[in-house]
Amino acid sequence: MLYRHWTLFDSMYHSTYLATRLGIWQDVGVSALKQFITKMGIPLAEMQQRYGVMSTAMKDKFFEAVRQMASADSKFKDMYYDSFVKVFAFLVCTIKTY
Repeated sequence: MLYRHWTLFDSMYHSTYLATRLGIWQDVGVSALKQFITKMGIPLAEMQQRYGVMSTAMKDKFFEAVRQMASADSKFKDMYYDSFVKVFAFLVCTIKTY
């Protein structure tokens, strides 16, 4: 659904994780979300485009920025996590979810 209809801003706005952390139901929370996006270094106009139309470079930048914000701010420490780890012989493959 995200790929076809939503923007990244809308998906972050309707996320229960960010809604509880930032208090989206208040005006202060919406401005905190916009500041959060600005701290990631992604233009707000780009975040308000449909996900399918965004450039690949901007999508990659978004996922990298989310990982950096999760490690930098203690409020968002569990925003990014490894979903599972598969060990095959001596090679460890980590599957990451965003």
